[in-house]
Amino acid sequence: MIIKVNKPQDIHALFDKAKKDAAENGITWQGDITQGHGSGFGFEGQYVIDENHITITVTKRPLLVSKSRIKNEVENYVNTKIGTP
Repeated sequence: MIIKVNKPQDIHALFDKAKKDAAENGITWQGDITQGHGSGFGFEGQYVIDENHITITVTKRPLLVSKSRIKNEVENYVNTKIGTP
């Protein structure tokens, strides 16, 4: 499953917040401001950040979590934690 969201103006603030949240919640995350991967709570995936978008590829997810729920949660996280341009 692939999720593509608009990159916020302050991608560094979003990146720092996401790293902090991951560490606080026991999520394994390796990467930088351009690409990386992570896992936790039955999820695995990777991300790529380009000039305009964040593209997240979910490679493993719990069966009881719908794709639409994952998409909504990702969009909500990006849009409410930092905001989009």
